[in-house]
Amino acid sequence: MSLIEAVPDSVYRTSEAVGDAWSWLVMREALLHGVDGFAEFHARLGVARSTLSARLTQLVDGGLLTRGPESGSTNPDRYRLTPAGEDFFGCLMAAMRWGDRWCSTGSVAPLLVTHRACGTEADPQFRCQSCGGLIRAHDVHTDLPGDR
Repeated sequence: MSLIEAVPDSVYRTSEAVGDAWSWLVMREALLHGVDGFAEFHARLGVARSTLSARLTQLVDGGLLTRGPESGSTNPDRYRLTPAGEDFFGCLMAAMRWGDRWCSTGSVAPLLVTHRACGTEADPQFRCQSCGGLIRAHDVHTDLPGDR
């Protein structure tokens, strides 16, 4: 059993799988821009090759990406999103929304998210699956596994 599986806290397990800001930026590029090659990640992010390699390995080990050749190619430097990686979209949208609201200095414009189906700007929010109501921190409660 890995340490990620052994610790019962989901926030801890998520941070172990995803890691630091470079990992989040890699996931942003993969999810929102379809980047899947080492060279393209490197060119778009401007990160040191050793740092990028370490973050891609961490994301593969964390189950968010798989590494392998494109069909019909022998280039092993293709990184594809796994179902867990695809599901990271909500985390990414929440982080982008929070960063745009609380960390914006005015010198960097926020990324605009456009819903392709209707063509309008989207404001990602957490809503209840049952009633559709907006969910804020004080609207929910959680139970630790030992409390059940």
